[in-house]
Amino acid sequence: MYRFVVFRYVFIGVSILMLLSVADILITREKLGLSFMLMGMCVLIGFTFITVYTNVKIKEAAPFYDQTVSLSGRVVDVEQNEHSKTLTVQTDSIGEAYTSIKFPIRVYGETPNFEIGQTIEGTVNLAAPDGLLNDGVFYYPDYLKSKGYFLTGTAQGEELFVMALPDYKDWKTRPAQIRGFIRSTAYMRLPKENAGLLVGIMLGDKSGMSNETQDDFRVSGISHLTAVSGLHVSLILSFLMVLFWIFGNRRSLARIFYIAGILFVIIITGASASVMRAGIMILLFQIGWLIRRESDGINSLCLAGVIILLWNPYGIYDVGFQLSFCATFGILVLSPLLEQAFHVNQCKIRVLRFFCKAATVTLAAQIGTFPITVSVFHRLPILATITNVLVAPIVPLLLASGILLVAIQAIIPPLSVVSAIVANTCLSILRAIAAFVAHLPIASLPYPSLSLLKWLAYGFFVFGLWCYLSKKKRILSVISMSMVLLFLVGSLSFRALDRDTATVSFINVGHGESALVQVGDTSLLLDGGSRSMGIGEYVLDDFLYDKGIITLSGAVITHFDADHTNGIEFLMENGRVGKLFLPATGDESEEKQVILSKAQERGIPIVEIHQGERISLSESVYLDCLSPSENETFEDDNDASLVFLLSANGRTFFFGGDIGEAKEKDLLHHDPSLHADVMKANHHGSKNSNCSEFLNCISPQIVVVSYGKNSYGHPSSEAMTRFREIGAGILRTKENGTITFRVTKQGKMYLKTTR
Repeated sequence: MYRFVVFRYVFIGVSILMLLSVADILITREKLGLSFMLMGMCVLIGFTFITVYTNVKIKEAAPFYDQTVSLSGRVVDVEQNEHSKTLTVQTDSIGEAYTSIKFPIRVYGETPNFEIGQTIEGTVNLAAPDGLLNDGVFYYPDYLKSKGYFLTGTAQGEELFVMALPDYKDWKTRPAQIRGFIRSTAYMRLPKENAGLLVGIMLGDKSGMSNETQDDFRVSGISHLTAVSGLHVSLILSFLMVLFWIFGNRRSLARIFYIAGILFVIIITGASASVMRAGIMILLFQIGWLIRRESDGINSLCLAGVIILLWNPYGIYDVGFQLSFCATFGILVLSPLLEQAFHVNQCKIRVLRFFCKAATVTLAAQIGTFPITVSVFHRLPILATITNVLVAPIVPLLLASGILLVAIQAIIPPLSVVSAIVANTCLSILRAIAAFVAHLPIASLPYPSLSLLKWLAYGFFVFGLWCYLSKKKRILSVISMSMVLLFLVGSLSFRALDRDTATVSFINVGHGESALVQVGDTSLLLDGGSRSMGIGEYVLDDFLYDKGIITLSGAVITHFDADHTNGIEFLMENGRVGKLFLPATGDESEEKQVILSKAQERGIPIVEIHQGERISLSESVYLDCLSPSENETFEDDNDASLVFLLSANGRTFFFGGDIGEAKEKDLLHHDPSLHADVMKANHHGSKNSNCSEFLNCISPQIVVVSYGKNSYGHPSSEAMTRFREIGAGILRTKENGTITFRVTKQGKMYLKTTR
């Protein structure tokens, strides 16, 4: 579903934008309303072309899905990961088919010294882009599609062979070779951490930056510096323009060189959406100057959007595209008005005027990107404006010294030392500012994703602010701010009316288990682990923010297998668990000791729970523990799983962890009338669990199977047959994504799945 989160309500938002534009055109008869219309059409074009584009690309790649084939192709990019390398390859042939498809191949084990431009051959396992589909969570296949990749591959290093060295005369590989030269120069002349930061700023490649530095930049609100954007393009080209003006008064010739420089920068930086947006807009401005025609910023922005989305419709899902366009839109529309409102141009002190302008530009960009920032990164950088003002004079000097470092290294290497010293000093200052601001208590605040009504309130707020600052449309400003108040009150009212509704969400965590129970402001996570790496950081963290949860009221670990615990460990480390419920058994496993140690470090209260105890979320929503009894011992550790029957406004949900057939029959012995409306399949649908006797007694309407790719054969065909025999509907997290049940106060149950 993610579709990069922020477009959940895109059609509603665009419709509101276009309606406001019509009102503006009719009332004021000015062209900005028409520009808003063009902006809305720009977004809709992307969605319109996606269907056609996807069908064409999938038709091209589908014949090779789930195939192990011999492959020949040219390496167009190389990325070093912690335990592997990722090659981006443009194929010449796949199997017996001569076809040209570009896609990434993850290479494991000992690998040859791969270089851009090499021709390689070998055996590769091909597959469709795969990821964990959930509500409000980053979806990897959509990210790959935004890059134009509809096929992925994996290979062992010893099965790939270099058949031909790079052809340095091949213009197709020249941009990648130049990027490689920039990387090698940075690491040759600068300390490792600063080199990684320079590569991030110049090329948008953050792989060389430490996690600590990336966190500091994100929290302090300057992470945009490590994503090549319009700021970079403008500064680089302004630097080139100064050099081109050596032609004296022949400024037309200088601008022609400038236009050539734009195309060069776009190609060298990989033609990302933000760079293309900036390049196209600057290109239109320069062409307008040459033909003596004024270029309109909003119209240029919309035209850039149309061109990018025609080139790659999936760019609409690219966060870089979204941030770049929203920031630019905010700057073009609000920055001049903010300067006027704060009388910036009346400031007599030039340096102070520079910093004030930097502040208004940053504030305008923040207003424009606010909903995307909180929806994607889930943090509100409070001090971002101040931080950006502090780094404003450093960035131009850094980029200029970085360009000179690379240029001089290519021509006269010994002389590059001077520019390296300047660049290193700027980078160190930049890191120091980011680290200082990031460690301030009020640097940024965690912020949940916006609800539909809050999105609408934000849209009307921006429109009302523009109307107020322009001093021409006060009636529209009053109407817009009234709508803001209406939507905010509506949001609070709906939340109050919905307080008694219980929500049970089965999260797609790959091969593992996790379920979230919510009622009012109380939330409880039942397990949170997976065989997939980074499940806490990349799935659970975002999922909780999407549900409006900053800190869980509690988390339950049914037993201590990694596919039930490792995501909760991440949440504990980041202060997102209020209380921890553990089984009251004699388990002394290493994993349990790790959990206990982390809970103690974070000061998280621990409650050991056993048969007969209850966890209450509200008067009508609670979990009764059915097993194990206190200090009960087991031959099979899976049978030691905490077993719960969740009652939610009269509806019942059964959670059995990884229990097997023996424990299932033991539960029936203690309570022959055990029943549930919804049952989570025991042990991921194992054939040694979910016995017919147990299923016939519980008689669920729906069975939810939580699983992902695995070598255990889960879910088994035997278990699936038993589910069908009792007439239960079967839902699978791997296929359906997030599976959500909403139970109203009156006991009515509604089902929604991501897919």
